[in-house]
Amino acid sequence: MTISSPSTTNNQVNYAKTIRILIVEDELIVAENLRMVLQKLGYEIVGIVHSGEEVIQQVATTNPDVILMDIMLQGEIDGITAAAKIYQQFQYPVIFTTAYADDDTIERAKHTHPYGYLIKPFQIVDLKTTIEITLQKHQSVVATKAEYTGKLEDAYQKLERLHKYDPLTNLPTRKVLQSMFEEIVDTLSNPVVNNRSHLHQSLYIPVFCLSIDRFYRIYQYMERQETDYLLQTVAKRIVEVVGKNNVVARTDINEFILILEPVEYLGQASEIAKSVLKTIANPYIIGEREVFLTASLGGALYPRDSNSFLSLLQDCHLVMQKAQEQGGNRHQFHSSQGKTSNTNLLALETDLHYAIDREQLQLYYQPKVDLKTGEISGAEALLRWQHPQSGFISPAKFIPLAEATGLIETIGEWVLENACQQLQVWQEDELLKDFKVAVNISSYQLRQPLLQHKFSKILLNHQLSANFIELELTESALVEDIDLAQEQLEAFKTLGLNLAIDDFGTGYSSLSYLYRFPFDTLKLDRSFLSNIHKHSKNRAIVIAMIQMARQLELNVVAEGVETEDELAFLQKHHCDMIQGYLFSPPISAQAFSQLVHQGKFLPIISCPVE
Repeated sequence: MTISSPSTTNNQVNYAKTIRILIVEDELIVAENLRMVLQKLGYEIVGIVHSGEEVIQQVATTNPDVILMDIMLQGEIDGITAAAKIYQQFQYPVIFTTAYADDDTIERAKHTHPYGYLIKPFQIVDLKTTIEITLQKHQSVVATKAEYTGKLEDAYQKLERLHKYDPLTNLPTRKVLQSMFEEIVDTLSNPVVNNRSHLHQSLYIPVFCLSIDRFYRIYQYMERQETDYLLQTVAKRIVEVVGKNNVVARTDINEFILILEPVEYLGQASEIAKSVLKTIANPYIIGEREVFLTASLGGALYPRDSNSFLSLLQDCHLVMQKAQEQGGNRHQFHSSQGKTSNTNLLALETDLHYAIDREQLQLYYQPKVDLKTGEISGAEALLRWQHPQSGFISPAKFIPLAEATGLIETIGEWVLENACQQLQVWQEDELLKDFKVAVNISSYQLRQPLLQHKFSKILLNHQLSANFIELELTESALVEDIDLAQEQLEAFKTLGLNLAIDDFGTGYSSLSYLYRFPFDTLKLDRSFLSNIHKHSKNRAIVIAMIQMARQLELNVVAEGVETEDELAFLQKHHCDMIQGYLFSPPISAQAFSQLVHQGKFLPIISCPVE
């Protein structure tokens, strides 16, 4: 190759920042000639390398602004392979300089995202122009990426706020209660801080669970904005009574957790509980109507009843339920002597051991609806326990018990076994044969070393392809042991299983999960959709999460869709699928099949893109 040298110094360019160029060329004479030309043009040459292996090392140490890459190089890898590695690891701009212009070579080069392709021999003006255009284009790409990253970080800061604080009441959520409790415990344990060193051993931290009595009756007959106002007012009244130095959190639609400052006597906590119930019972004015509410409070004391915050919450919840069963508008404390809650839990645990054998467990299926067609496209399998005396028992009550006792392993296998059995039946049905079913996997199951083999055996027994099953995992299940989780998820992918991250945005919300783990689907949690027409922050978060999922080639499923406003918003912003009570609650397999055969579908609304 021949490159004519510049004839005058007029071609030299003065840069505010000297542009650094790495030359990758296997012919020494050509490389030296190219170096002299570029230096006269005002560029800095940070190195000349002759092999593909060497260029990877040089890029990492020299950080060039532009790489001029020959295709035919010394060593085992050519310039195209080296450029591909550079794009994956560093994203530095590459300009190919080569004598090869055949279709195959150009096609290979295109896949490395080059910024230019110069055919030897080329003119100096072409080289200079290509370098300048490359620099400008790369600067634009970097700026755009920085802007996008900034917006994403801003969205995640808002997301972090939303998962720590309830958007309706601005109270802390369950996610931060543990750390708040630990801070109060530290205060109790520190004689200097509590300033009562001679008494601190006899101090107690009261923990309360508060639930509004019969709230679902009110929720059913009042408008959403009216119930929102009621909840905001209740929250405000509780905070006013207990004071800002105590913790008040909203943990469910009509449930609050209170953690009070240390007290010496049970009576002190009891007086606060009475004051809270009294203020809640005062009338609420909504429009021209008076509305009356009552609440039930269950309490426990640290460390008298337990040293574990989780155990204290369980005790509080059980005593609160007992207070409601006795008519509500009252408070009760956990009784260490009676051990009522422990007895109830023990009986429930015994019953749970027999639940499978006695065929008390059932799978319900909530339809997933494709927002492009409005048709049912699959389902999520949800576990239900039909207790012979107590009726339906909430999974929120028996799943933690199953995890604590190790029964979750057996129950988890039962869920997958029955989901696969149902899929096998549906595949005989022309309208149901292509449906996928999602099942939930807990952190306890994820830690099982032979989980992949168990799943493989179940699929084989039912002669079912793995791609008909989707495993849903929460962020909390991943963070307990990230390396193990990654190993298990990659093993699931080798089987052909689909993977979804569930309740995304309500836990740790780390972007690294989406990059590191081989997910196919991102599920938006219900908490971001509630009152989305009123909360601009929630709208911004949902839009950002959908756009991010698009960039990562993930499907997006919104769960818990209950209103037409929520549906219209999700259709407008191109969410892939929804599930929720707006279309159907979880239903039996037979009812699900009937729903499909009836041809139920969602109307597709044509919405302009914002």
